[in-house]
Amino acid sequence: MANSDNDVLLIYDNSSPRFSFINVDPLALERSLRPSLGLDSPPFSYNQTFLLTRNSTAPGEGGGRTRGFSFEFEGMSFALFGQFSPTMRDRALHGQFFVSPPLSEGRHNLMFEVAEEWKIYLMLDYAVVTGGQKGQYNKAALVVMDDGTSEEVFYWGQWTPRTFGLETLNIPIYLPHQNNTRRTTTIGTGFRFRFSGTSIQVYGVKDMDRPGAYNLTWILDDGGLQGVTYRVSAQEASDNTSKFAAPEYHPHWPMMSFSSLEPMVHTLTVNLTYIEGETQGFIFDYMAYQPTFSFGWEAVVQVVGVGSVQ
Repeated sequence: MANSDNDVLLIYDNSSPRFSFINVDPLALERSLRPSLGLDSPPFSYNQTFLLTRNSTAPGEGGGRTRGFSFEFEGMSFALFGQFSPTMRDRALHGQFFVSPPLSEGRHNLMFEVAEEWKIYLMLDYAVVTGGQKGQYNKAALVVMDDGTSEEVFYWGQWTPRTFGLETLNIPIYLPHQNNTRRTTTIGTGFRFRFSGTSIQVYGVKDMDRPGAYNLTWILDDGGLQGVTYRVSAQEASDNTSKFAAPEYHPHWPMMSFSSLEPMVHTLTVNLTYIEGETQGFIFDYMAYQPTFSFGWEAVVQVVGVGSVQ
């Protein structure tokens, strides 16, 4: 999903009221959209919710029914994330499967329908919208900030960027957001992010292929330091290796969340302070925050420079 550095990208989970579902079993929908959050859960989807369109209601007399969903949004383009393939056996990678062409700024409605007799496999995870300058953002809108954003996220220390490309076509893997991550195994490495919002969530990748642990310190503004240890046991790694032949298999891992913040500019500082196991490490993917601005033209790039890092 191509975008300029000044674009505001908004992320909408499949549980957002902007999605409406057609002929989908209500019980299956409820189970699919029920999150299972926690550091001990093996995530692979945003907010750990997903929807299979094959969980549809039975067709009526004469058949000919369709199943699917609609997505209403305000912006200039959008992308859908999840899995989409012609059959259950021929599953595609879990990642971006549809991107729209550039659209006129305004309100749009996508209709995605599949005939009942078609065996198309669709797992709907989330959508990302390129917001316009005039559209008004409601309280459900979250701005998504990828790890590849250069101006608004300042990195120091030793990071190893990784972009997932065509080599992933031959292995079962759930792709991280925008197909890229940053990884570090060096103590003292970290990043700082400045944003204008009332809440923020940070997501990483849980590397279930390698046992070990690491500790991150989190500082929001001038508040106290929070230290959190993230661990993968040898048993977890062994179980994962026996089931999946892919490292870095679990993206969308909720690592830290700050809520009920004052509507102002905040600064988040993250630092790697401890690591156990040579192959374990902190893999950063993206952040999502609730903005204080209501329109795209009110968004201000909060640049974090070298001089602001203590």
